[in-house]
Amino acid sequence: DRFELGFNLGGYILKDKVWFFGAFLPVFRKQVRHVEWLSGDTPSDHTQKQTWWNFITKVTAQPFKDLRISASFINNWHKERGKLPSRKGTYESTTPYADYGYDFPKWAASGSMDYLCGKNLLISLRAGFFHTNICNQQYVETSPQYRWQKEAPGYQWTTTDAWDGTADEIPAEYKRPVYYISHDNNDVYNKYIQDRASINFDLNYYLTAGGEHSIKAGVQWVRREQDLDNTWNHPKIFLGWNKEFTYGSKFQHIRGKYGFYGVRGNDKTGPYGTFANPDSVRWAIYLQDSWTIGYKFTINLGVRAEKENIPSFSDLPEYQEAPIKFSFKDKISPRIGFVYDVFGDSSLKLYASYGIYYDVMKLYMAEKYYGGFKWKSSYFTLDTYKWNEIGVNNNYPGTYITTIDWGITKLNPIDPDLKPMSQQEITFGAEKKITENVAVTFRVVNKHLRYAVEDVGNPACLGLWYFICNPGYGWSLTWENGGEFPYEYPDTPKAKREYWAVNIGIEKKFSNNWMGGFSYTWSRLSGNYSGLASSDEYGRNEPNVERNFDIWFLAYDKKLNKIDGPLQTDRTHQIKVYGSYVFPFGLTLGITAYAMSGTPVSTEYKVWVDGYMPYGRGDLGRTPFLKWANLYLEYALKIGSNKLVISLNVDNVFDAKTAQRIWSMPTLENIPVCDDELMANSWNYNDYSLEPDHKFMKKMDFFPPIEARIGLKLVF
Repeated sequence: DRFELGFNLGGYILKDKVWFFGAFLPVFRKQVRHVEWLSGDTPSDHTQKQTWWNFITKVTAQPFKDLRISASFINNWHKERGKLPSRKGTYESTTPYADYGYDFPKWAASGSMDYLCGKNLLISLRAGFFHTNICNQQYVETSPQYRWQKEAPGYQWTTTDAWDGTADEIPAEYKRPVYYISHDNNDVYNKYIQDRASINFDLNYYLTAGGEHSIKAGVQWVRREQDLDNTWNHPKIFLGWNKEFTYGSKFQHIRGKYGFYGVRGNDKTGPYGTFANPDSVRWAIYLQDSWTIGYKFTINLGVRAEKENIPSFSDLPEYQEAPIKFSFKDKISPRIGFVYDVFGDSSLKLYASYGIYYDVMKLYMAEKYYGGFKWKSSYFTLDTYKWNEIGVNNNYPGTYITTIDWGITKLNPIDPDLKPMSQQEITFGAEKKITENVAVTFRVVNKHLRYAVEDVGNPACLGLWYFICNPGYGWSLTWENGGEFPYEYPDTPKAKREYWAVNIGIEKKFSNNWMGGFSYTWSRLSGNYSGLASSDEYGRNEPNVERNFDIWFLAYDKKLNKIDGPLQTDRTHQIKVYGSYVFPFGLTLGITAYAMSGTPVSTEYKVWVDGYMPYGRGDLGRTPFLKWANLYLEYALKIGSNKLVISLNVDNVFDAKTAQRIWSMPTLENIPVCDDELMANSWNYNDYSLEPDHKFMKKMDFFPPIEARIGLKLVF
């Protein structure tokens, strides 16, 4: 259930001089989830309550004829109390979910000034500040967390016989299913502050010279800062029941009576999590001209240049300088486009544009690689089945194997020829007016990834040593091609993300009490790199450090062909139909309907890490075709000079239950295949007795169910 109750008010303070606007909209949301526990405990209901205090204030003033200034403040602070456990029922039912909760402060302030200097020059100044945080954590777990799964990507584990940790010699109270987690993964947020400040200064000059020119020049300054501490204050223990620990050539096939286990976040390993305070400053300069020749043809020319850095948060003296720096000459973005009114009467318009767009580097990389992220793991043989005693009172039984620093800052990890991430975009299209209220459109778009910035795993380095480079260039190539990969390995393929789309549509503007439209898009999104948020990896959105190039073979299929195919979010056909009608008695009816192709499904094996696609992309077909519709009803009731508006908004009105993803990993365990076998293609999945994942080919991520919102609005 979600309740919203608010108001807004606007007007002048001093007539023709000072104006104000304010709005207040608190939101109250309550969710109740019924969970049936896999442990067999009594099913239970759990509640989460969320509250938002949303408001905005704005004041605008025109003290002089040619000067206008404004200031605004927006608040979106909210809190949540209680946590909803997973529907899968894999955690302990005794976890105090009702005690969980956080506060989420969030606000933004901005100001602007526009000054008209004469008749041809407009001077503009903009400034803003944004702040968000996660704090006031209501409950912090202090007992160890136990997980039945692989602990880190840099080593192998293998099952030595059919025993799976549930043999008769293990008392029933200690038996747990594979992938069981002892208690909910309650993230720790001591603080998670993110700030952004910006200033823009623009000059707009209008002149006539061979046509009409609108010239704009400006400079932009942006400072971003993060102040984070989400380090765990209790250990996480990963249990490899009946598994062997294998790491490099020094630690091979080590196990105790019941396997081995790994530990993060104890006295031996130090804290686990992010402890960082990075900041970054970015400058941009730009110049553009909109040049209209005659009354039919307008050409737009522009160029933008930026400089930025990615900071370090390392205690090591050699890492005090910003590890990544891009100068103005590294990020020059040309833009060109035109609009042609063929007959000069706005009945037929042709347009096209070309541009290069650079990504703004995120601070996540500074947290992850340059001293912010702390992660050491210690490994022991598992010689007792009493798993719930491990880590209690600093008790770590078994034989100590080794401690590995998975988050260590490496020397010189950045390709000196690193180029910023950029994309090229080309668009052309046409708009034709059929009648005064009906028009058809045609548009073609191509988006081409020029360079990606990613962490590329080097197979010559033992452990988690990633190079920050452009996949397919520089260090990501083999030694013979000027890179850092050993000769026996293939070059890292270029990051590819290619998008083509053709769109046609027809639209009728509102007249005779109705409006409507139809559009169809054919598109193709293909390559080997899904972007800053990896749609290949379920739920992962860590920019510039995705899985795609972490290990050399992830970019190749079983036959060592470069993987290239439809990406996870590719939808070949997309249809949209919309319209509304206003009845004579005051009722407005609107509907929007969508239909689109399913997304590709690809077989994924676990070889060291998830995500290896031995048969390429899309070998398992696609998810089902997705169709849904939204409905809107509104009735305005006049009450004297006032108006009461009653509305009903229904999303997914036909309650579609289409699966948007299909689980594509056939096994729970890693395939114990080495680099030599992968490069020789001398292995077969059926040669291994691996524990199957019973979720394989099961539907998941179903389209959200029908949702109705009822609204009342009084206008006075």
